[in-house]
Amino acid sequence: MLMRDALADLDLATLSTDDLTALAASLLAEIAQDRQANQLEYYVPMNRDAEPAHYSTAREIGLAGGHRSCKSDTMLAELVIQMTGIVPKSLEAKYPKSKLRPPIRARFFCTSFQNAFDTQLKRKLQWTEWDGPG
Repeated sequence: MLMRDALADLDLATLSTDDLTALAASLLAEIAQDRQANQLEYYVPMNRDAEPAHYSTAREIGLAGGHRSCKSDTMLAELVIQMTGIVPKSLEAKYPKSKLRPPIRARFFCTSFQNAFDTQLKRKLQWTEWDGPG
């Protein structure tokens, strides 16, 4: 397996197919690990209709939508952004910095603690349990 420090000195054209395959696998594994450890930085709103919630400077925000319309994901991401002050790369250009004003006031509603929180939302809040899309 090739070492990362030595990669700068290597000419990729001279590597064998097996070495390139091993290098690519190593790089993909590092990217996957980084995405899991830094999920908020990689967050991209799955539904463009929910994106304005991230840009709104209103004191209170509510989302309504149909089943699987990313309401919970959007509001969880917004909550974590305001709690940590970390703005995802996908929102950085338009996200109003004035929203990052601790202390925050938040309330998160879900349909049922057993049906929604335990089965879906709790796993999204634990990075070791996350199994969502890339």
